[in-house]
Amino acid sequence: EIYDMSTTTWISVPDMAVPREQHTATLMSDGRALIAGGWNGERSLAEVEIFDPATNSWLRIDSLGHPRWGHTATTLLDGRVLIIGGVGADDLPTDTVEKFDPGSGTWSSVSPMSQPRDGHTATLLPDGKVLVIGGAGADAQSLDSAEIYDPIAGAWTDAGVMVEPRRRHTATLLSDGRVLVVAGSKDGVNPLASAELYSPFAGDWSSAGSISDARWGHIAVLLPEGEVLIAGGFGFNTLRTVEIYTPAGGGWSSSDRAVKLRHRESGCEAGKVCIV
Repeated sequence: EIYDMSTTTWISVPDMAVPREQHTATLMSDGRALIAGGWNGERSLAEVEIFDPATNSWLRIDSLGHPRWGHTATTLLDGRVLIIGGVGADDLPTDTVEKFDPGSGTWSSVSPMSQPRDGHTATLLPDGKVLVIGGAGADAQSLDSAEIYDPIAGAWTDAGVMVEPRRRHTATLLSDGRVLVVAGSKDGVNPLASAELYSPFAGDWSSAGSISDARWGHIAVLLPEGEVLIAGGFGFNTLRTVEIYTPAGGGWSSSDRAVKLRHRESGCEAGKVCIV
């Protein structure tokens, strides 16, 4: 379904050809959405579909080179989509990376990461590079490493060591160019409350305090004022609390904006925040 924020109504769309969860849904520069990979309850998927809102229809395209779920998908400045990591066909995290070109409708291989990851984040930086943070490695342990992909050079570089290992966190690009990393889990079960900042200018990591309610599977939305809203997720209980980070003062505050109990949300922003 599609939610129209201008009319506050839901619009039905046709079903996908392939049922899936743990996939990515990425808005491309031409307005279409790329649905890649996922899990069907039995295996990792390589199937890919594109939704065109102009025609309200789905198009099956060439599959990924590697089946995966728990991966990330990032639209680059040139319009191509970078698919990174995830859990592969062998049920283990993968270091494989591939790129989709919407113009030609084709996939191409990209140099692998320095190590396998799933449950990581991939954030597009202002210079067009992609910052990949944390996740779970080949031994199922959370990672404190980060690396940066340069689409022009086609190469990866180290991005230092995080303050704390984590997976299932959020990573939000702030208006000043830094990246705010919030919560997640160190062991895949127990939630974290800590937050940290990455500075691409200095290339270092620093603490950003802690939220009141430890959580993973939450959302993080950059607000028009430059603050970051953290909502929902799974803690020691499913959470309804909302917290806000203010970059100028570097502090956290609670919000009285209530949300229904939920985790693994998606956020949308058009003057308001919609949690689905």
